[in-house]
Amino acid sequence: MKLILRIFILLLCCTQLDFTQSSVQGIVYGADDKPPLPFVTVAVYATTNGTITDVAGKFSLQSVKTTDTIIFSFVGYETLRLPAQLGGNMQVYLTTNRKIF
Repeated sequence: MKLILRIFILLLCCTQLDFTQSSVQGIVYGADDKPPLPFVTVAVYATTNGTITDVAGKFSLQSVKTTDTIIFSFVGYETLRLPAQLGGNMQVYLTTNRKIF
């Protein structure tokens, strides 16, 4: 019986680690000349959780899971998808969209 209880507690702890929520923050830069990019859309994929960068290119998202994907998009730049990096500062570099219309 104690073995079953220990296994149950272990599985419960592992499940909680996968779905821990925290915040994600960082700065978005242009890859070509590396200026911080203001007003970039930053969103958690398949949710309504999102924000835009401030005038210094900084962003912060709350209630992000370790399994989430963060999407960065801005007019004239390629959309970028990255796994969430909880706790630290993300440095994101967007490359210009070179498609000719």
